[in-house]
Parts: sequence; C-alpha cells; structure tokens
Amino acid sequence: MITAYIMMNAELGAEEKVLDAIEKFPEVIETYVLYGVYDVLVKVSVSDQEDLNRLVTQKIRGTQNIGAVSLLVNFPPTPP
Repeated sequence: MITAYIMMNAELGAEEKVLDAIEKFPEVIETYVLYGVYDVLVKVSVSDQEDLNRLVTQKIRGTQNIGAVSLLVNFPPTPP
C-alpha cells in the first residue's frame, strides 16, 4: 500500500464543495481545509503507483473547483 498526502488549491469559497466531492472517493482517508499556500489537504491510500496516478489525474484533477495539485508520497520501506 502507498500512502500519499495531496495538497490542492480550491476556487475562492469552494473549499467545502471540494471536500464534499473528494470525500466520496474510496481511497480518501482524511481531509482538511487549510489556510496558507494550499486550501485542501487529503490523505489517501492506494495499492500501487498506477492507482495513485489514476486517482490524481482522473478523479481529483477532474473535480470541479480544483486548481493546482501537489503530492507527498510515502512508499513502503525497501528491505535491506
């Protein structure tokens, strides 16, 4: 499993609409409204990099009122 944190900008005043839409995706674990550079933070869990790519490029970027999207990805540790 891969855990990722997705930070995104929402259109002015649309943060709650974005959260409502994003929270419907089964990969989403947690959501937060932020103040600062990004407006929304989402924690997701996916099975592999392809699923993460599909989630970001098709589902999240396809959601209305979302602007820029950035990711922090936590890959499982590689055994020594």
